[in-house]
Amino acid sequence: MLAIQNKVFRSYPLAVQEALLPHMRLCEVQDGEKLKSQGKSPSLYFPITAICAQHVIIDDRYGVFTQFIGSNKMVGFSVLGARGFLKFQHEWCCDGYVFELPGKILRDLLSPNAGVQLTQMIEFLIRRLTNMLYCAEQHSTPQRLARVLLDAFDVNQSTELIGAKHKKLSEILGTRRETVSSIIGKWQDGGILESARERLLLKDRGRLERSACSCYEDHLKIDRDLSKHVSSLAWQLDKPCFVSTDVNRSLKCASNKTLD
Repeated sequence: MLAIQNKVFRSYPLAVQEALLPHMRLCEVQDGEKLKSQGKSPSLYFPITAICAQHVIIDDRYGVFTQFIGSNKMVGFSVLGARGFLKFQHEWCCDGYVFELPGKILRDLLSPNAGVQLTQMIEFLIRRLTNMLYCAEQHSTPQRLARVLLDAFDVNQSTELIGAKHKKLSEILGTRRETVSSIIGKWQDGGILESARERLLLKDRGRLERSACSCYEDHLKIDRDLSKHVSSLAWQLDKPCFVSTDVNRSLKCASNKTLD
């Protein structure tokens, strides 16, 4: 069961997993694809091998990077309970596979009193956004790049990043691509990273952590608090199983390719 490779899905009670699986579709996504996370019936995405970059849109003018989302997280949960309070932009930043689920299916399984809990999830994003804005003003580019890379390695749950383009990292940090390339080059010379053709291999995590700003530890705490919050959600486990949803017609796959 590939879906359990996603940490959030694996944290759900077994009865919830069994109820959701018939409505989930495995999709292939491509680097650069944008995710439509707004609308009346937004989908939820459980990444398996893909990684998504999430931005919060400020005043409909520009986006502020907030986090990477990979196999240890889920895309769209905050949108499900945000009621339009914040606008999000998601873009897949490496090729891979995700499971797509209509948001309504998960909402129907949640207990009525879980609505408040879902709405509260926006507070975690606000904490992360505030942290990002502070970091951009107070910390140097090498410190911020180290934090972003550590976040990406954590989300990927691996010491290797495929598709780690210097241009994309520079856009996230709001700096020049040449600056990012220079920093990564120095880290490679020092034995911290190994870089080759949009691929980064982490060689010395301890030194990269020491190169990062304190915001990295703050992000880890936010993620731990969010994980505890998700595990506290109440479910209606005695509800009958869904039988009427036609997943193949109701879901729009990010790509025409799927896995059997």
